[in-house]
Amino acid sequence: MACGIHRYNYMGILPIVMLALSITMLVSAYIVAVTRGDVAFLFPYISDAASTAPQSCIFGQLLNMTALIVFAGVFVRFRQLTSLVPPYYVKIKSMNIWGLVFGWTSGFGMTLVANFQDSNVLIVHLIGAFLLFVMGTAYCVTHTIISYKLYPQYNTMLLCRLRLVITTTTAVSMIISIITGVIAEMLWFHTHGDHTRTRSQVHWAPQDGGYIPHLISAFSEWVMSIALMVFYLTYTKEFCNLQLHVMVSQCDLPDALWITCREVLSPPIRTPSQRPTRSREGDDDEVLDAEMAEEGMVPRPCCHRNSQESTGSQSTITLHSEHSPLCKTHTEKGKLFV
Repeated sequence: MACGIHRYNYMGILPIVMLALSITMLVSAYIVAVTRGDVAFLFPYISDAASTAPQSCIFGQLLNMTALIVFAGVFVRFRQLTSLVPPYYVKIKSMNIWGLVFGWTSGFGMTLVANFQDSNVLIVHLIGAFLLFVMGTAYCVTHTIISYKLYPQYNTMLLCRLRLVITTTTAVSMIISIITGVIAEMLWFHTHGDHTRTRSQVHWAPQDGGYIPHLISAFSEWVMSIALMVFYLTYTKEFCNLQLHVMVSQCDLPDALWITCREVLSPPIRTPSQRPTRSREGDDDEVLDAEMAEEGMVPRPCCHRNSQESTGSQSTITLHSEHSPLCKTHTEKGKLFV
């Protein structure tokens, strides 16, 4: 068996990268759409601004990348709380699971919005927008409640109130956007007598029916989108205290090749009497690695050769959360076996 461990200490950049991609996506789509004359200058819907090429291509690519980071960030937050919260906090554990469901569903809706433009497949685009914003708001509500439940052991009151303000802004903006959007559509159809979306409908003018409700709806959509991004940004400081370990093990490696790899990975080979011992079974591998590093040796692979092991492969993702106020020890591990 052979294995390699990769450690990633930059989890705090996930929310920052997500925000940067989102802002780039919105600004670029808006600028290109207005420059080309595809939408009105004053507060078009985000979907209308990104409904035609080339801005639809830019919008779709960046939104898909953002969705990938959202999937990763939601999972990291889930694993963080799993390792931090004691088992007897049943309600928080349950809410954490629901938060994972809401977050991933919102990310899936994000991919639908990115790949199905409203000018091409309207019904799928609307379903994606519903999942993105409604499930995204539910995710914000869930983790705002969790933040209050973890106060003062883990969260500050300032962070709790900040998330509450962002969540309230998201929810109120979503409700206003939906209600005023429906009113604007009804007034437009009443004025023009056309029940199909036309090119002129993305160029609202003051004389058109529903112009003011349309502006309110579109403005609320922009506020809601930005608020969702900012909510994920509040994870930055917490994610900076996380370390992600990814271990890949090869269990069907021949003995001869294993010996060769072992000699390359950890020269020189120690005799059993020279190797540091552990005080008890289950101690952290970092203790052994540190002692070997002091003597100028590369830490030995974490898995042991066993010719009787069954063939196959194993991947382990270990998420470390350091200095948790809720835990008796300084470091708790959460492991996911794939």
